[in-house]
Amino acid sequence: MKICIVKRNVKNPRRVSVVVSALIEENGKVLLVKRKKSKRTFPGFWGLPTGKVKAGETLEEAVRRETKEETGLEVEPVEIYHITQEFHDNHHHLVFAFKTKIKGGMLIAKSDVSEAKWFRPKEIKVKLQPVAKEQLKSLNVL
Repeated sequence: MKICIVKRNVKNPRRVSVVVSALIEENGKVLLVKRKKSKRTFPGFWGLPTGKVKAGETLEEAVRRETKEETGLEVEPVEIYHITQEFHDNHHHLVFAFKTKIKGGMLIAKSDVSEAKWFRPKEIKVKLQPVAKEQLKSLNVL
């Protein structure tokens, strides 16, 4: 498992957040979501379905909830394959990326994403969030 550090606008981080990401693969494609332009951090950037873990929630529960909220898909976490320490906007995020399997639902962009789209690895020419870039590189998808 790869552990990496992504730094961006590091200004004395004041908070630590635990975050999860879901790698969803099907038929040789990877699902990416595009953050709404109204979002404060990384507006218009693409990445894996991602979100903060709520107090009292397990990492696995959080990855299921966040994926459902952003994509409409129900997933089952398989394993953690990547951990990132990301620093930006006075925050320190610990990001746990899970490989997942689809269990149900219908793909639709929801919550804080404007698009959800399947990409073949060689087709990924979009503006990626720094963490997503590291998550995909670690699996040789990029």
